[in-house]
Amino acid sequence: MYEFQCGSPVCHSQFKAGDKEELKRQMAEHVRTAHRIPAPTASIQPAEMQEASIVLETAPVEVIDYAGIGGVYATLSKEQTSRPIGPEGFASVADALHRRAPNLPVAGIAGIDAGNAAVVIGAGADGIAVISALSLAPDPTAAARALREIVEGMLAKRGT
Repeated sequence: MYEFQCGSPVCHSQFKAGDKEELKRQMAEHVRTAHRIPAPTASIQPAEMQEASIVLETAPVEVIDYAGIGGVYATLSKEQTSRPIGPEGFASVADALHRRAPNLPVAGIAGIDAGNAAVVIGAGADGIAVISALSLAPDPTAAARALREIVEGMLAKRGT
């Protein structure tokens, strides 16, 4: 049995589920409706950061396989309704998760390319998620190789 109790001072909702996927669904619905944050994977605007940090501090990290955090930068892949959180916002969210789950892999997402991938890894990302950096590249294979070299190089410097 998996359980989740929201730690927000204005919310004391409790959830129970027999499997991880059901608890993830319940958590996503709760965050979206009760806290008006579009989804756990949505970009968090600074005005929402305090409430989002409460969710991050209380989410049952044992059911999370990895976290994609963003939008780090502006993206061309989809319409954005929130401002990018930047590397500092990424680091803040990653730190909150790592205080509770030190080995949880975190990836930066949105607007990442060869020009800023190193900054995202430097902010604590274990990896990156990209679309435009490859789909808009004249040679997607070469772009993917370049990104991989950047990420692996930065991870090597970090010792991971």
